[in-house]
Amino acid sequence: MASFCSVLVFAICAGLSVAKVYKPCELAQELHEIIMEKAKTTITNPDHPFAEAAVRYLEDIPLLVCIAGYQNYTTDVSYTLGDGLRRDGIFGIVPEVKQSTNSQEGSPMQEAATGDSYVDDDLTDDLWAFLAGALYIGYHRNSIAHRFYSQACISNHNARPVFCYLNKYVFGSFPVLVPKNPLLLRMMYQTPQKKTN
Repeated sequence: MASFCSVLVFAICAGLSVAKVYKPCELAQELHEIIMEKAKTTITNPDHPFAEAAVRYLEDIPLLVCIAGYQNYTTDVSYTLGDGLRRDGIFGIVPEVKQSTNSQEGSPMQEAATGDSYVDDDLTDDLWAFLAGALYIGYHRNSIAHRFYSQACISNHNARPVFCYLNKYVFGSFPVLVPKNPLLLRMMYQTPQKKTN
């Protein structure tokens, strides 16, 4: 009887932590909404660095959708590669990214630092943490990381375009990228070389 109760409790708890699984166009719409919501807070100050950065973040939506495709568009992914670092959530974030010493007010890094978990259904902290920890340094594009992820998402080679309704103004033909092989990003992993003195 005790083992039956344990199984029942486990089944109930497992049922409470259901992951959000996105469709590519649905994810693009939500990313657009999150970025635009944050951009509205800087609309009265066009000199704010986020105003310019928001344009680049919006341009990165197809790439972000592709990266999420390598996590099967699900929010509760967690895995470890050969380097021993855990990667969490829809973008495969290394959790230590949450910490930042950046003092720019309203920066994505500060936004990311407020997130508790990258394996929940709140996409906001995942987006800002991934932008701040991987694709951008402050408000400037991290060209090395951006190139790495772009390589994994080359259209017609590693990914295929899907055309979406994005919002009431971009009501069709917005291209997002969907990976052809969802395991490719993990297959690109290389074991870090040991440092020699």
